[in-house]
Amino acid sequence: MIRNVAAALLSLVLALAAAEGVLRLVRPRYEEAAESFARADSMRLWARPPYARYTRANPDTGSRHPVVHNAFGMRQHRDFPARREPGELRVGLFGDSYLENLGMAAPYSVSEVLDYLLNAHPGVRATVLNFGVSGYGTDQAYLSFAHEEAARDLDVALYVFAANDVRNLYENQLFELAPDGSLEERVARPPSGWKAVVGKLWLTQLVRDAWQRAFGETDEEADARRRAGQAERLVDATAQGIHADLVGERTSETTRHYVTLLQRLLARWRADAAARGVRFAVVLLPKWKEGSLEPLFAGNEVINLYTELARYGGGPRPWQFAQDGHWNERGNEVAAVHLMRHLESMLGLAPLDDDAVRSALGRYYRAFADGPSAWTPDLWIAPVAPDPVAEARIRARYTALEHPQAQAIEASAPSALKEPASAGTRAPTR
Repeated sequence: MIRNVAAALLSLVLALAAAEGVLRLVRPRYEEAAESFARADSMRLWARPPYARYTRANPDTGSRHPVVHNAFGMRQHRDFPARREPGELRVGLFGDSYLENLGMAAPYSVSEVLDYLLNAHPGVRATVLNFGVSGYGTDQAYLSFAHEEAARDLDVALYVFAANDVRNLYENQLFELAPDGSLEERVARPPSGWKAVVGKLWLTQLVRDAWQRAFGETDEEADARRRAGQAERLVDATAQGIHADLVGERTSETTRHYVTLLQRLLARWRADAAARGVRFAVVLLPKWKEGSLEPLFAGNEVINLYTELARYGGGPRPWQFAQDGHWNERGNEVAAVHLMRHLESMLGLAPLDDDAVRSALGRYYRAFADGPSAWTPDLWIAPVAPDPVAEARIRARYTALEHPQAQAIEASAPSALKEPASAGTRAPTR
């Protein structure tokens, strides 16, 4: 009897293992959900484990690229100390999947391009920290600023707003408005450890899908659950209604309530940043939905990338993947240029002239021109002569965790990131 039970259990385990293997081949869309990792805390801040490594496919080309998370679980292929060094400028980017940028190779992410451009300024030593996590709402982005160790020592905090962030406030239920209109923080139920483990199986995602479809959830609602990692969210018709209202012509009372909650939360974030001597601004993505919502952010410093990038033309979605709503490599590059211009103004940096910017980007992208994930920019770029040493130092800085042996190169030396002084001091294009 015992032998039969053991044999049956072994057969079941082998069958499940085989099914898991087949599923990983035929259903790659479960990859992101299965790779997510939830912290067992009451803030519902899920994150990747430190030094997690896996691969992702570019939505348009299908080519796979490495994804590495650093010591803080950030999707940056380099490490940096938790506290800044004397004389170092630190900029933190907060948001969701538009910042984590799993769909492209790390060097093309806005955080890395912006980091390079800031360091191209004479006398500037800067670090741009990317706190973006797929699926985060405004509340989780704010809590990252308030509680993450690496966020305690910033000069600037930029919150990148996505239209679904208002819906996320309802889904997360981490903050609510008290009767007097003030913010009331709630304690979320921390996810259990076994859910985090079981959630890494693609079979679990298949069963979840089947359950959701059987009970009438839409693909968008199911995807929202997957993006949320293992933590529970209120993903229902109300959540979908909030999102539809926000980007449509009518606005329900529920939507107005969560827009007010968004505004109160940003007011607290702004006040907390001011108390810590941090400059705070809201960044609107180069998409119509986000760009059209600028009136919601009165009282905040706003960088509207939609209106700024509209001058370039180039079709209805020049900044987005053709097969995905997220911004593409070109969107990240041009956004980095415009964010740099705003940071020059905010921080009183002597601006680089446009030729210096084009030359800097020519050097930067040349360093990553080889390999299956290479991308060639066609804006803000000037050809530069080959410089193997400088290019090796750039690769060492921005892909150090992909190639540990590259850390032997002095990637953090300021000279590794500087461009030759450019003749002329033309006013920057704004």
